[in-house]
Amino acid sequence: VEVELKGNTPGKADGEQAISIDGKEVGRWKGIRWRTDPGLKVNGIWIMLYVTENAAKQNKVEPPKSVRVWFDDIVVSKEAIGR
Repeated sequence: VEVELKGNTPGKADGEQAISIDGKEVGRWKGIRWRTDPGLKVNGIWIMLYVTENAAKQNKVEPPKSVRVWFDDIVVSKEAIGR
């Protein structure tokens, strides 16, 4: 999975976010206004898994009592890696 973030011009809604899986883009969102001040820049990442009971119900399965996810080979870069 590769996540791409393009910061916006401060005050304009020209930022972007894209997600690719195995080198194939599966989603791109444009017109995002991430920041209003040019001093605000990406300074970290937050790796997480978000599971809700509603997702389980929509898929007609019992929600799990606990969820464990292992993340491996995490890379942060200023350029695309998997394409």
